[in-house]
Amino acid sequence: MDTIHTRVRNSGRLWAKGNYEEKRDIYKRNRYKVEQVIGIVKSRFGDRDKTKDFHVASLYVLARFVLYNLIILVERSRVGRFWLCFLSTLLELAFKRPLPATHGL
Repeated sequence: MDTIHTRVRNSGRLWAKGNYEEKRDIYKRNRYKVEQVIGIVKSRFGDRDKTKDFHVASLYVLARFVLYNLIILVERSRVGRFWLCFLSTLLELAFKRPLPATHGL
């Protein structure tokens, strides 16, 4: 065993512990990659949520990783870089100048 705390009561933690025990060698080989990505996502998007609902918090975590993967996809592709530059320039122009007034609304 890895720790002195061997009694697990929560069913989710019990499942995670069993999964870890089965695939320990794979995890240990790739641990630095996994921990590195988790650290990047936490530093980029924050590590706290102001929610008490577990389901909502799980959706926040999932959304962070989806957004991180989209950012990586855009950064790695040439077309993505073009659109990223185009959108950032467009947003800069939109926020530096006041929006035109709409007449009749």
